[in-house]
This record gives sequence, C-alpha cells and structure tokens, in this order.
Amino acid sequence: MTAPVRSGAAETKATSSWLVANDVLIKTTGFPFESLASLRAQDISESVRALLEVCRDDRFLEAVMMSSPDAFEQLDRWLAKNPDPTRFRSDDRRKALLAAMYLQRFCAKNESTSFFGPVFWARLTDDSTVTLEQGEAGTEARRAVFWSHWAAQVIADRMAADADVMPFLVPVRPPNLVEREGLLRGVHFVDHPIQVSDIPPPAAGSPQSVLFKLVDGNRTVQECSDTLGITVTEAAELLRGLEAHGLVRLRLDIPVGMLEPMHHVRTFVATLPGEARTRWTRICDELDRLRERFRRAEGLRERQAALGATRTRFEEITGAASTRGAGGHYTDRAIVIEECLHTWKRFDIGGPVRDYLENELPIALNLLFELPLARRRARAAEVDRWFLHCFGSDRSVPLDEVLLAWSRDGHAFGTQLRALDRRVLESGPCAISDVLHQNSDRRSVNLDLAWGRERAGTVNFDTWCVAGADVLLGATDQDALNRGDFLSVIGEVHGLHDQLLQGLWTDLHPNADALTREIADIVSELSDTTICDPVMWHWRKTIARAPALPEVEFAGRSPRPLGRFARARDLSVRHAGDRLHLYAEPLGRISLTRPPLRSWGDEVETLFTLFTGARSIGPDDGLRRVPEHVNHLPRLTVGRTVVHRETWWLPPPPKARWRAMTAENQRLGRWAQEEFGLPDEVYVKFSAEPKPVFVDFRIPVLVELFTRFWQRATAPAKVVEMLPDSKNLWVRDGSGRHTCELRVGCYHSEK
Repeated sequence: MTAPVRSGAAETKATSSWLVANDVLIKTTGFPFESLASLRAQDISESVRALLEVCRDDRFLEAVMMSSPDAFEQLDRWLAKNPDPTRFRSDDRRKALLAAMYLQRFCAKNESTSFFGPVFWARLTDDSTVTLEQGEAGTEARRAVFWSHWAAQVIADRMAADADVMPFLVPVRPPNLVEREGLLRGVHFVDHPIQVSDIPPPAAGSPQSVLFKLVDGNRTVQECSDTLGITVTEAAELLRGLEAHGLVRLRLDIPVGMLEPMHHVRTFVATLPGEARTRWTRICDELDRLRERFRRAEGLRERQAALGATRTRFEEITGAASTRGAGGHYTDRAIVIEECLHTWKRFDIGGPVRDYLENELPIALNLLFELPLARRRARAAEVDRWFLHCFGSDRSVPLDEVLLAWSRDGHAFGTQLRALDRRVLESGPCAISDVLHQNSDRRSVNLDLAWGRERAGTVNFDTWCVAGADVLLGATDQDALNRGDFLSVIGEVHGLHDQLLQGLWTDLHPNADALTREIADIVSELSDTTICDPVMWHWRKTIARAPALPEVEFAGRSPRPLGRFARARDLSVRHAGDRLHLYAEPLGRISLTRPPLRSWGDEVETLFTLFTGARSIGPDDGLRRVPEHVNHLPRLTVGRTVVHRETWWLPPPPKARWRAMTAENQRLGRWAQEEFGLPDEVYVKFSAEPKPVFVDFRIPVLVELFTRFWQRATAPAKVVEMLPDSKNLWVRDGSGRHTCELRVGCYHSEK
C-alpha cells in the first residue's frame, strides 16, 4: 500500500487484510440527550408541557427550519399561541406529535446536517490515549453553506432560456449515446431494467442531419446556425428536436458531484459577451450575497429572514419552487445545504481505541461481509456463464451489445438471478446468522475474540472493497475509553463507495487535499482495475465528491478533467483469463464503486455484479433472511464488538380507532413493552416511515408516537435496542450527553 505505514497496520493485514484510514469522521447530535430525558413524566400532559418548554428554544425551531420550512412554519405559528396541554384540540395534538418527531431525531440520531448534526475530523495517532479538546463554551461553530446541485441546475436552465444566452450554449452528445458504423443507440442507465433502444438517424441531407454532425462538444449554437445559414432560433428548434430523440443535450449541464455547483454557472457566465454577461454576473453576485448573508446570520429570526430572502429571490429569478422533497430522506430540502463543524479544537485517537479500530474491527468486518461475498460470487458465476454462452471467450463486445442481448434474455434471466440471490440470502454462509438463529430465545450471546478471528479467517474475500463502517463506542466517559473499558457497536457498513469523501464533509477537513490524496493512493492499490465512480443523475440530498477516483459518465456529466473520466458509450466487455472485465478509454480495465442504477436492490438482476466490489448497504445486509416464525433475535457480541443488537418484530395490534393523547395509548405502549420484553430505550422501524423512530417508554409523548405508527402498521414493526444506551454516551459538553458515531474508512484488497 502507498498509504502511510502505521504501527498496528502489519498486524491488521495479517489478521484480515483490511486497512483502516488515518482519518475518522465523527458524527454527533447537536442537541443533548437531556432534552429528551426531560420529557419523562407520569402522564401525557406533563410530558407535553416539558416538550413545549424544549421546543420554545429558538435553536430547536431553527433546526426544524433547516429540515423543512413547512414544518417550521406550522410549529412556529403554533408555539406563538402558547398552547395549553390541558386544553388541547386535535390540531394541537398533531403539532405536539410533529414537534416530538423532530426532537427525537435531533437528540437521538447522528445525521450530519447543520448545527443539529455537527461533524468533526479525528486522526489516528501513536498517542496512548484518546484526546478530545472541546474548546471554549459558546464558540461559534464553523458553517459551510453551498448551493444544492438541483438549485444550480434550475438557475442554469433559466439562464439558458435567455434569448441573449442561447447563442452561446454548446450542445453536446449524451454520454450514453452509442455511435458505431452508422448505428445510433441509446442506453437508458439508472432506471431498471436498463433499456437499449435503436434511434433512427436524421434523414440524410436534412438540416437535422447536418446539424447533428456539427455537434462536437465545442461549437456553440451560434456557430452551428452560421454554418447552416439559419437563425439561432431555427437552430435551437432543430436541436430541441434532436434532443427529444436522445441525440443531443441543449442546456448548461451542471456536472454531478461538484462541491460548489454554481462555480460552473459562473465559469460559463464569464464567457458571455456584453449585456448578457453583465446581467447574469449581477444575478449570480446577488444570489451569493444572499447565501453569505444566511451563512453569517445568527439567531433564529435573523437566519429565518436571510433564508427567506434567498428563497424569495431564487423563486423570482427562476420561477421555480425553492424547496423539493422537504424533510425527505435522500432528497434536497432546500436550495442551499449547510453542514457544520464542531467547535472542538482537536480529536486524536490513540491507545485502546486505535488498537481496536485497526485490529478488532476488521474481524467484525470479515464476518459481516461473509454473506454479501457469497451472494456476489453466486451471481457472478451465473453472469459469466451467460456471457460465454452468448459471445464465447476471448472476445471484446461493446457494452451496449451485451446489454441488448441481456434485455432479450433479460426478464427470465434477471428473475433467475434474483431467485438465486434469494436462495443464498436464505441459506448461504453466515456465521453471525448461524449463532443468532440458534439462540433466538436468548437475550444475548457473547463469543470471545478467538472465535471471531478463527471464523473471519475462513471468509473467502475474493474481491476488493471500500467500506465506511459506522462504529458507536459505548463508555461512561473519556477515561473509560482510555482504560479500554468500552463496548463497540457496529451500526451500518456502507460498501462500494467511500463515505469519507462524499457530501460536504471533506470541505470541513483541515487538510482536504491531503485526505483526498491519501485515500486515492489506498484505493489505487486495492485492485488491478481502475476503480471508478459512476456518474448518474442527481436525485439525492447532496452528491458532492472529493476528486479521488476517476469517473464514468453514465447519465450525468463529470467535473473531472480529460483523462480522468470515460463515457458509457465507449465501454466494452471482454472475457480474459477466467473472468469478465469492463474496459473504457482512456482508463483501461475498470471496475465501479456501484452499479449505474438508481436502486441498490436492482443490482441482483444485472451483469454489473461482476464489475463492482463487495456490497453492504444496510445494517442487516450481511445477515441471512430471518424466518417468518422468528420474532426475536439476541444481541451478539464478538470480543467487545456488538455485531447485532437485540431485535424484536412486533405484529400490528388489532385494528382500532386511534385517538391522540389518551390513557389507552399509554396502556397499549406499556403492554407492548411488557409483552415483548422491550427495554426502555429502543429504535422502531415502521414500514410507512423512512427512518427508525426513537422511543423511550418512560416518555409519554414518545409512547404516543409509538402507538400512533404501530396502530396504523400493515407489517411487523422492527424494534432494536438502543445501544450504547443513554448511560454510556461518553461525548459530553456543558449542555449534556450526546450520541456519537465514528465513520471509519476501511479498505480491503482483492490480492
């Protein structure tokens, strides 16, 4: 490896061939757990009264405003009326439950958003202790505010519609448009199943045909129209006709993955002549002044006014809404995105915690990847046989030809692959599932590290992996960490992409360039292929990426310079040696960090299994499917790593009319806790909710939330113990205790 050599790295490689990155991201809640604990009470009215006190804090309302402007407006107006919990009407009850939903999220979830989900960068060191210096109380946290990708694209589209700007747009051919020996073909990546369609070429000698030949990614609309001897308006009309058939793109396309997408808009504006440049420079300057005003604003009302002014002006300029999918998971909440860096001075990880991350965590990772590896291996073997049957060996076949053959066989073969994957998911190798299913009647199972090391050594790790592990350390305080008196809980393991380099986090790193270079060096050593990120349309909260890996344009435009990206239209598949390979110019033999699909779940029906590393997406992705008759699994600890938290599945209760804030709801909650043996503090995943809900059965207003969702459930609710529990939250400041997780970058070579 070209990464820096550290003490302990040799032992790690000898144990399991995983390397842990030097930099660790820390995610915590911005609100203390005490804000929730203060809601514990004997009856619902006392609990709601305490909730109202917490929610009148301007910081709470500000956090709601950053999550969902609509929810903020509702709660702000409601709290201004000074509602009396003893005289609640139905609308008051709805607002109280809405406030409780946000509060449990701000106090019990590490979600890395603004000041209510601040992050920090730690460094693995040779020191003998963990050293966390929190800094001065009341110090202002560092904020980073960027335009969201979709907002920048809306601005770019509005500008492109300007008659003074149209002549200077540069039409381009889409990256998924295949052109070969007179053939025109569109490959529709991202959606499933991937469709391949032949596109009739423009009629020979027609203006469209001549214009299409002029589109080379360099000529402007004006230059095209001059060559054809027609007006810019006529050329734009012809280009839009070609665009409707998937032959060109006529827009200012914002590259996907840029930290600051408006930079691309400004770069283009600088090329415009005269009045158009002056007008759009003024607009961009105005928008950036408004964004900076928002970043610098302090206090709820000042920030509300600043954000409101930014949204209003955006809507005036673009004619588009300034929010999209407000509050939804994996969606942009507003036109600007804010992340926040802790006020801490430094965080060095040494001693027992570092030793754990480098020598014990890799054992747990091997165990958690045992089943995903087997699933990938089974599918890959089938795809390999299919390719040999269709095309034979020692051939290089354009990717579109392979996908076209796949689509012909397609539905039946995809169904076959999914059935194969289901069989492996139900009965494949998984030591963790073996133990869990054999002990489903027990509360907990503890296995020593020797067992974990022996079983981890048998895992057939036959491919590379880039994984981000969420590690939650449970300890009473920092001294306990340094004594080695802690429990480690694996939250999720995100595979196939580098979570340390996504989003806005790298901008908050004290030396982002060094971080990017180090990880790029590590990743380059994992495989004989060039590992690339796929570029797809943007639909998530933010998809900014540090420029560590080359990219392949499947549906979106890459911001990488020439030589650092390839286009899907140039990809080919070859069978060489004993397996299939994916090739791209100018990158050579490549593999992908993820398939070019919107949904991870669709990967099992595609050939892209062969061209990605090992996959793990959710907390249960490394576990066999739980039989329907099982409604409980124990906590499983290997050494001091909890690889599975105690879990219950609660069938929906008999249907009954649910009314908010009644004694019956509290009785139902107490009955569920006693009947299923639930601890006080749990996370509950309801089928209708995108994220788990934290429930403390000592907090009546959270019991209300629990019974509301449970009564409406159509599938069993999944309940998971809170671990570490609130007694073992070691991150503390003047406001109280905070939940905390470490995002650890872990890398496994295929060699």
